[in-house]
Amino acid sequence: MAEEAVLMRSKINPEEFISVFDPRVGRKETYLLFEIQWNFKGRFYRGCCRNSNDSHAEVNFIENIFKTKIQNNSKKCWMTWYMSWSPCGICAKAITSFLAEYTNVTLEIRMARLFRHTDYRNKAGLKALHGSPAYIYIMAEQDYRYCWRTFVNYQQRDFMLWPYTTFMMLYFIHHLLVILEELSILGWVLPPYLPLTSATPSDHHQLLDKKFWRKQ
Repeated sequence: MAEEAVLMRSKINPEEFISVFDPRVGRKETYLLFEIQWNFKGRFYRGCCRNSNDSHAEVNFIENIFKTKIQNNSKKCWMTWYMSWSPCGICAKAITSFLAEYTNVTLEIRMARLFRHTDYRNKAGLKALHGSPAYIYIMAEQDYRYCWRTFVNYQQRDFMLWPYTTFMMLYFIHHLLVILEELSILGWVLPPYLPLTSATPSDHHQLLDKKFWRKQ
């Protein structure tokens, strides 16, 4: 029963969200908040899971939630994951294999942080996801607020963005662009230690909308 609670819950408490999704802090846990819609209409199926002792959050979702509880091969499926960390290289491969098996599924991943983004295995995994039926983003302010309203038992509490969140968004967006080798399209030369520019996170996400859809 305790393991089941780790794998899936309908909502998390405010302190969990504030702690785990803070982009400034490197937490050990990975939380995956998911939203599923069939045939792009009707009600959403929502929940949250996290890593367990022997599996990462992505594998827990695929093996213990989707395949055992909500699988439906007869309908088109749109899924959005809001993750506290980006997938590691191994999990990226598992996601790519999952999408190859379930061709009716389209996946969008929005990430609070990049996990060990200088490790070549994790970089290769993100690039592979970019080329699969997956859309990948760094979470924007509206994503945090949406998660707060949708996945958190917030009890009418207002969500306050963490200090320097905009800086961290731009930092991770910059490094995601570098990983995907798309930085040159910005026309800027940005040193890795100073990702801030005159652009806003909204500008960067418009770029992601144009460039990071899966390759046709």
